[in-house]
Amino acid sequence: GWTQCGGHGPMTSAYGLGSDNVLEFQVVTADGELKIANAVANPDLFWALRGGCGGTFGIVTQATVRAFPSPKFTVTKFALNASTPEQLIEPMAYLHAQMPDLSDKGVQGYYVAFPKQFIGTFHTHMKRGIIGEPVLDWWTGKYRARNAHVRRHGPGESAAKGSQSMGKQPGDGRLLSKENLQSPKFAAALKEAMPSAPGKMMRGAMVGGGEVMKRSPTETSVHPSWRKTYVSIWSDKDVNAFIDLSPGMGAYINEASYNATNWQETFWGSNYAKLSEVKAKVDPDMLFFVSPGINAEMMTVNEKGAVCRAASVNKNSKYPPPSDNANVSG
Repeated sequence: GWTQCGGHGPMTSAYGLGSDNVLEFQVVTADGELKIANAVANPDLFWALRGGCGGTFGIVTQATVRAFPSPKFTVTKFALNASTPEQLIEPMAYLHAQMPDLSDKGVQGYYVAFPKQFIGTFHTHMKRGIIGEPVLDWWTGKYRARNAHVRRHGPGESAAKGSQSMGKQPGDGRLLSKENLQSPKFAAALKEAMPSAPGKMMRGAMVGGGEVMKRSPTETSVHPSWRKTYVSIWSDKDVNAFIDLSPGMGAYINEASYNATNWQETFWGSNYAKLSEVKAKVDPDMLFFVSPGINAEMMTVNEKGAVCRAASVNKNSKYPPPSDNANVSG
């Protein structure tokens, strides 16, 4: 899940994605053999496991990952409140436009937005004043009041608080670049993608940039657009407006709809073709099947609810094929 699909966290821009930091896998493949996969042994399998997602190429029994010293950083939490949903769009759009520059200065973080409230938790190696001044100066000049900084001692929190719905719910995600976030059309896209129903939210992860961008788009098998991404947004509503805003970008499969359109391009982009070749080589009989997943278009579910080979294969299927998992079918 986390490591094999990409993996982000509060220090991603400082150290890279989770998949960027795997040095070796031990994996049981469909032929029942335990294989070592690293840059020298089974390099294609190693590449595929770092972004092609779990449950696809084999059963990983062990992973060796790069370790880093425990960092010290500052945590800043703040909230924006508006009287109406429309009043929240302008300050949120402004904050998103600043995120690429803040990220380049070492800021990372997570946030949630409800129809009339934005709550963010951000981390940085740098001093509080350096990163916050542009946003706070704009905010002070634009609005009459804001919360004062509070120095907090003790352990911090890694993400903004927010309710978590259980079960099925509509929603989707999108990776966004600097060009997307600073587009004059961003505010309109944000308004369109923002849920309006009570209790629904939009979530964001400002975890790109930095080390994530320093890697080649083909070094691992995550969607190449990760190497241009500053923010991953996912909403309890469709994000078609963001999709239209960001041609060529993709979505993080762990934070997107299981029924995403153009799913191969959306989740893996130009890396899908090679992933398909590796999958066919290490698992020609499709023992490991997930949908959406690599070569999932070769499978279907019959009238008895069992997974079987599809009578015909549509390599460019718009939607992922059905699954026998009742939690994600439909």
